[in-house]
Amino acid sequence: MFFFNFFSKKEDVLASIFKIAEKGMYNIDFPISKEGRFELLMFDIWLGEFLTENNSIYIDYEQKIKSTEEYLKLMASKLGLPPEKKCERIYIFRKDGWMRDIMGLVHSDFPRTKQYLPGYLYLSMISNPLTIYVDEVSERKIDELDTSDLVEFTGPFCEHYSWLVKTITNTIK
Repeated sequence: MFFFNFFSKKEDVLASIFKIAEKGMYNIDFPISKEGRFELLMFDIWLGEFLTENNSIYIDYEQKIKSTEEYLKLMASKLGLPPEKKCERIYIFRKDGWMRDIMGLVHSDFPRTKQYLPGYLYLSMISNPLTIYVDEVSERKIDELDTSDLVEFTGPFCEHYSWLVKTITNTIK
């Protein structure tokens, strides 16, 4: 398959993802704290990087990590978050939880069936943002969440996710 890459440099791809993610922090119809907005920003960056790789746009790993880390530090400062939170570490630890919830939603046919509720995303963005979890602690905390809160969050999150995928896909094609 022949793939056209309209970006003059790989840095342009990251800059586009960062710009979309910054818009995305405010593109969710759900009450969210500044820490939660930062979590949403991190999720959006991760999904942007994931989608670019799925479209055969590969960015040097070291460059991607360095640029993302610098951008996260800048955005943490912009949001007035304390620098000692080490947000770039949280970003690295979140990826498995995000992927699990996105795959769960994709395969659940939400909103028609409501078979899957994204507990990890709710936990990290709404309930307890900027906390690093080990798997057993996060599973226990997810089990303790109120299902009605998860249901209320899932619709607005799915709308945000749809917007994000369309925006990123249209940008990288």
